[in-house]
Amino acid sequence: MSVFTSIKGVTDCTNKFLLARDTIGGREVIEVTKRCNNKHACPCCMPYLYSQLAKRFEPLLDCWVLTGGSIYTQTLTLPNRPKSLIFKHDDIAKTWQKMGKSKGFGKLRTQYGVTQYLRVTEDVLRVKKSFPHFHLTWFFDRELTHFDMEAFCSAIAELWSVSAVKEGIRGTQAARQWCGPILVSNKSYSRYIFKHGYFNINFDPLAEMNLGRGLKPLDFLRAIDATGDLALIEVWLEYEHATSGRHRVQPSRNFLWSRASSANE
Repeated sequence: MSVFTSIKGVTDCTNKFLLARDTIGGREVIEVTKRCNNKHACPCCMPYLYSQLAKRFEPLLDCWVLTGGSIYTQTLTLPNRPKSLIFKHDDIAKTWQKMGKSKGFGKLRTQYGVTQYLRVTEDVLRVKKSFPHFHLTWFFDRELTHFDMEAFCSAIAELWSVSAVKEGIRGTQAARQWCGPILVSNKSYSRYIFKHGYFNINFDPLAEMNLGRGLKPLDFLRAIDATGDLALIEVWLEYEHATSGRHRVQPSRNFLWSRASSANE
């Protein structure tokens, strides 16, 4: 990666150096590991950072339901057109901003009691038609039926579509639009929602089928390492440029990672 990356700091990540501090007994030498903390492109930092987020997220999911709230999940997408990845990221960011500032969004949150949410951006990289999209976790302040929460998500999807049109983005409902409950367990969902930061060691990076289907960024790096394909490197550099300075994990304002602690304050 150090041969082709354009990101400063990533190539020096995990380098170790020595520091000294004065103590009563003399000088103490400490070994320090340098970390870039890049959530988009660093194969050293991403697994650690996302594992820490998952560890915080799982107890919140458990606690939220136990204290009488409800949780529902949703994916928001835009058309996977043959555009540059940076324009695709711009499109979903502008659509979210338009929707988030609309009166309709505020009314829906109040009507259904959505006190907070977590938005996670995920990229699926391929040589053609890389695919950024949002995973939403909605937190309702009371126990709702699946019918009610599905109605909320349908209204959000419609508002998302309207917001995209207002931004001049055509054909807003992509085939992967989805909403539903947490299906397996909170632990599995926590791993799933932050899977962007992990390697998948169960696939063959040389298989054309995998490259055609699309890969998470770190798995895409494995494919670059295995093939040395210049076309893959071009996609990666485009991905670096498209995600630079963006928030991949975005909690809503005043997001509480522990509902129990807020109740005791």
